[in-house]
Amino acid sequence: WARNDDWGSSVKLFRSSLKATPLNAKLWHNLAHVSCPSDEAQQGLMGDKKLKSCRKLYRKAVSLAPDFADAYAGYGILLGESDTAKARELLESAVMLDPQNKLNHKTIADLLARKQIDFEASKIYYENALKLDPEYADAHNNYGNTLLMDKDMAKVEYHYRQALRFNPHHPNALENIERFFPLRSKEESKEQIKGKIKEQSKGQIKGQSTEHKKESKGAETSKGKHSEAKVDTNQPVSDVR
Repeated sequence: WARNDDWGSSVKLFRSSLKATPLNAKLWHNLAHVSCPSDEAQQGLMGDKKLKSCRKLYRKAVSLAPDFADAYAGYGILLGESDTAKARELLESAVMLDPQNKLNHKTIADLLARKQIDFEASKIYYENALKLDPEYADAHNNYGNTLLMDKDMAKVEYHYRQALRFNPHHPNALENIERFFPLRSKEESKEQIKGKIKEQSKGQIKGQSTEHKKESKGAETSKGKHSEAKVDTNQPVSDVR
């Protein structure tokens, strides 16, 4: 019965496992991952006590495994609303430790653009993410938002449409096209746009795996509808990414 209770929730499971292996950095990271919020709205509602507790969990994971990129990434995302300077430092570490991880590049790009910290650096990180995966729909959409600052609307539209090309149901990209290119939107209904994108993609894209369960909701920025930067919640919690 005690074992069944442990398996009753992920938090209880990880806490129970840590009693047996307290020096397991991955378990500390996974406990933080399931215990702490990873999106802006929830982080904004998080009290000081909860934030302090979450920081402690991530710090423990990092101290036990200084080369654990996922721990740095999760910690950086956690601090995205409360300590942007530290968040940037942590996310830069995640990129250095795992430079082939497209999500790490997009995550720091999102932070730098959303918080208006460094638009030029954010563009470099988006480009890196797209070099690693040219079909990364969320990166295309968010890069389009960032390029609005340059007022290069041809490039903005290109990236929004690339997002739709690789994910025809990407609501943020579709809303952004309708918002920033209203004349074209009136000429093309939603179904027409989707039809064109699907036709364009036919024979090239056989399926689109979504990287984040909640990304379709996005976050409204002062410019375009943004796709959230989150840890990969589609992977088993015990083996993140």
